[in-house]
Amino acid sequence: MIPKSKIYSLDTAEYGQRSVPKRIEALFLDDIGKVVTRDRIIRAARDPKTGRDPENRHQRLSEPRTDHGYTILSRRDWNELGVQEYVMPTSERRPEAEAVQRLLGGSVETR
Repeated sequence: MIPKSKIYSLDTAEYGQRSVPKRIEALFLDDIGKVVTRDRIIRAARDPKTGRDPENRHQRLSEPRTDHGYTILSRRDWNELGVQEYVMPTSERRPEAEAVQRLLGGSVETR
């Protein structure tokens, strides 16, 4: 599941999803297998209307992992990554996360 080599995302897209977690999810789904830096996550999470950076972006980064079942690797998982670098190696979700979302009445849709 760990990528064979470290390839950085060149994504410069602006994300207009309504919520920070959805913007971060869209960023990672656009860059499967590519290294995404903290600065890029901040730019993607930025409110498209106000231009403000979210204060709790670190918590928002964990939501695709915990709430939606995506795997997002950090330096703890792959020592090739630098500090504040992350990779979503695949768009597959863990089934148990989807089941929990259904039980809680949440949506399991993708973007």
